[in-house]
Parts: sequence; C-alpha cells; structure tokens
Amino acid sequence: MNYFIYAYLIGVVALTFLPLVRGGAPLTPPALFGLVGLVLWFLLIRDPIAATDGYNYSQLYLAIVNFEDIFQTYHGNYLFSFVQWCISLTGVSASDSVIVVSIIIWAITVAGFCLITWGRPRWLLLSLGLFSLTSTFILLYFNALRQGLALAVLFVAIGLFVR
Repeated sequence: MNYFIYAYLIGVVALTFLPLVRGGAPLTPPALFGLVGLVLWFLLIRDPIAATDGYNYSQLYLAIVNFEDIFQTYHGNYLFSFVQWCISLTGVSASDSVIVVSIIIWAITVAGFCLITWGRPRWLLLSLGLFSLTSTFILLYFNALRQGLALAVLFVAIGLFVR
C-alpha cells in the first residue's frame, strides 16, 4: 500500500504544479481531470473497512432500512444518514457504501472549490491539489466521513457566499 501512497503523492504534486510553470496554462484542464481522477482512484483502491470508523459506518448503513430511520441516527447526523439512505436505494453493499460516500464527498468538495475559484481554473487546480495533499483530506475523506461531509458542505456554502 505504501507504493500507492507514493504514486499518489507524486502524481498530485506533478498535476498540481505542472500547469503553474510559465506557459503551462493549456495544461490546466487535463491536469484538473487527472487530479480529480487520481483522487478518485486513491479512494477506490483502499479497503473500506480498514479505517477506524469503517466498520461503524457499515453498521449504521445496515441500520437504515426506511426513510424514518434517518431520524433515529447516531448523534443526530441527519445529512450523513440521508446520504447513506440514498445509497441504500441503489442496493450497494455495506462495505462498498463507505467508498461511495467518500466519492460523493469528493464530488461535493470539487463542486465547492469550483464555486470558490469560479472562472480561475489554475487556482482551482492549485487549491484542490494542495487540499488533497493535506492530512485533513486523508483523515476526513478516508476515516471520519461524517466530518468530511460537513467540510464538503462548508466548501459549497463558502463558494455560494463568495459568488
């Protein structure tokens, strides 16, 4: 697994800073696509239950059978339970639901960063790249998914506020 982490770090650094080199503006759209894809790949290759809270999220997912179960949730995390309920409608297994939630959170984060950096693709690339290199990203998008969802929603709110 360490080789995957090294490849991820090298790839993110290369994709983030390559378009910032003088004259690299045409590289920005492909680098953005590559960065988003690289992070998705990193989210997909991990063991969903290996994280500290992975098993708990799987159990919470299995406990949500009806829409009403959202309101009987652990610590009042209604948004997270709603997302899990929506995923349960697709028939995804409990262990795979953790990965699907991570991907949804990443998509919301990308949308939030797009709103914040509206019309400046190089800034979007730089901000997404630097964010995906932080321990906050690794912790909140791989282990503490409820807090990662809250952070992603905050990015969208900031983007709407800025616009």
